Amino acid sequence: MIDATKFFIEDKSNKIYTLMHKEIPVCKLEFTFSGTINKVKEWINIEHIPNMIWREPTRDLIEWWERRSAPMSRPGMMNNLISFGLSSTTQMAEKCFGFSLSDQYWLKDENRPDINYNDCNFFNNSFSEDIGDILIQDDFFEYGLSDKYTGDSFLDPSCTSDGEIPKKWKIVNGVRTLIKSSNIIKQQPYNEVLAMKLCKAMSFNHIDYKVEVIGEQPCNICDCFITKDTELVPALAVLNSRRQNNSLSPFEQYIETCIINGLDEKTVRRHISDTLVLDFIIGNSDRHLYNFGIIRNANTLEWVSTAPIFDTGNSLFYKTLTPDIRIGKDISSKPFKKIHSEQIKYVDISLYDFDKLDCLSDETYKTMLPLGDERAEKLAKAIKTRLSVITSL
Repeated sequence: MIDATKFFIEDKSNKIYTLMHKEIPVCKLEFTFSGTINKVKEWINIEHIPNMIWREPTRDLIEWWERRSAPMSRPGMMNNLISFGLSSTTQMAEKCFGFSLSDQYWLKDENRPDINYNDCNFFNNSFSEDIGDILIQDDFFEYGLSDKYTGDSFLDPSCTSDGEIPKKWKIVNGVRTLIKSSNIIKQQPYNEVLAMKLCKAMSFNHIDYKVEVIGEQPCNICDCFITKDTELVPALAVLNSRRQNNSLSPFEQYIETCIINGLDEKTVRRHISDTLVLDFIIGNSDRHLYNFGIIRNANTLEWVSTAPIFDTGNSLFYKTLTPDIRIGKDISSKPFKKIHSEQIKYVDISLYDFDKLDCLSDETYKTMLPLGDERAEKLAKAIKTRLSVITSL
């Protein structure tokens, strides 16, 4: 058993860890009391640095670690930290020893031989759900340190799940499953299901979602698409892996970088085009550089495929009150242009058969009906309008 008392000793001296990639040591790190990297003490196997593609390893490694935990701005996070007896979300990631369900990195503490890859990685082993059970809740239960949160509690992949929306990981019938909540309008889970239906109709590579109401909060649920032998390399890391070619747009730079690293040009171009088509139709305003990318082999470091489409919840006026929805207005976009009408110009629209989406407006209405008839009707009309625009290009 893990000695839980070690987690709550008020020791403000810096700690030394070895950043590991599975069983391969990457570098020695000095951590501050607040759970952030103070400095890299020694590089050991720099080719195994996270995502293997950073241009300024020390600076970018520090940033990578800070993004490995939930943002402080996530609703309820400050109160949750008070309950856990912590002062920052990076401390939460540190107490999880950095284990994640996105990749194979973790922190080795020489004084903790019980914490090792084989016995603790979340792909092969069971994990606590204590922290996730609190992070997914809308309301905060009570202030003060709870005896419930022992060292075992922090061996929970929810500690290393970023993003603004409350979420948790759970093992369901042996499958690692992500449960993600929504904002006050509660539309994002239904957006994920609608995006999935569109992807199925168009044969886009995507992950499956379903909606489950937990308490009074609709949540979207999906399976983990990373395995013990793979890891996600986000688009930002792809773009930062080599010096920017000023003669190329970021869109073409992304594709060229994938080709240089062994991926098929036609496959990559079609997949990123599929993603932009989906985002145009559904009005996704948040396809940032961390929610698409490629998958690499964690053992050989080979880039093996594009990642399936995921995380499309911030779409279709998801944070706009129903009376304020303006259907004809262009919607902001990411990551290659600021508005969809400009971003879609990267795509060869002639490759797409939009007749497959003849029923999409009706599907939108049925999918959004739990949000009320008026909102469902407006969103269905918005989808019909956006579909007519893209088919006319």
